[in-house]
Amino acid sequence: MIRITCNIKHYLVLSAMYGDHPIKEDILGTRESIAAIDESVLKHVHAAYYAPERCSLIIVGDVDAQTIENALDDTPLPAKTSWRPAPFHASNGADVETAYIEGSYDVLTPGLLLGIRRALSNGDAQTRIKDRLAFSMAIDLMFGSSSTLYERLMREGLINDSYGLDMTLEKEFGYVLIGSETNNPDALEDALRHAVKTASQTPISDEDFERVKRSNVGSFLMSLDSLSYLAHEMSRFVHEGLMFYDVLAIAQSITKDDLTRALQSINASHISASIARMKA
Repeated sequence: MIRITCNIKHYLVLSAMYGDHPIKEDILGTRESIAAIDESVLKHVHAAYYAPERCSLIIVGDVDAQTIENALDDTPLPAKTSWRPAPFHASNGADVETAYIEGSYDVLTPGLLLGIRRALSNGDAQTRIKDRLAFSMAIDLMFGSSSTLYERLMREGLINDSYGLDMTLEKEFGYVLIGSETNNPDALEDALRHAVKTASQTPISDEDFERVKRSNVGSFLMSLDSLSYLAHEMSRFVHEGLMFYDVLAIAQSITKDDLTRALQSINASHISASIARMKA
């Protein structure tokens, strides 16, 4: 018997949400796909994805900008090739493929993972980022470890310290995962689905809004101390047409109504649940 792993529930719920869409696949591939990689494949992938015109160079730290610029000017560029990245077909809708999926495994404790599929935001870069930040704050307020829902589920014994909330909100797709090991996964599923259904009908208090907003702004400011995080996030936002430091002003502009609209955008057709049960 083994402790339930996130990979089992994660694969199940992504399969339920996205069906055959490649989003559900492990980014590292399978044993078979990895074994099929040879030198020619690696060269073609490098030529397609790592061409200078498709890359951004982000340098953070105590460096001399002129020295870096001179070094780049003196670096010869590779010859252009005809190889291009494979197109990524984003899934614009938020409706899931299957509302429920389960499996039986050699696990010590059953587990539930609820997935909420997020529709793509429209508009310019600032609008998209604001929508994502408001959605993130709203989900944290509803399902985070400081929420009244978390306290109630813990008090009722429906979750334990394995409870987790994870959000992946990208330009091309987005989803939320909430779950825990539990001896009563069906009751936990019902409780989480009910929480989503009634969230938009429950007014957000000024106190709760200010708390979650301060928390998000504070996390952003603290992240500025990490050079590796800065490099990663700057690169991410450059590709969205936005400078990373603009995010602070966007976060500060979010209102309570933005969070309410974010919760109202979720409905039952956006939700999948996966249960990993114990083998009989």
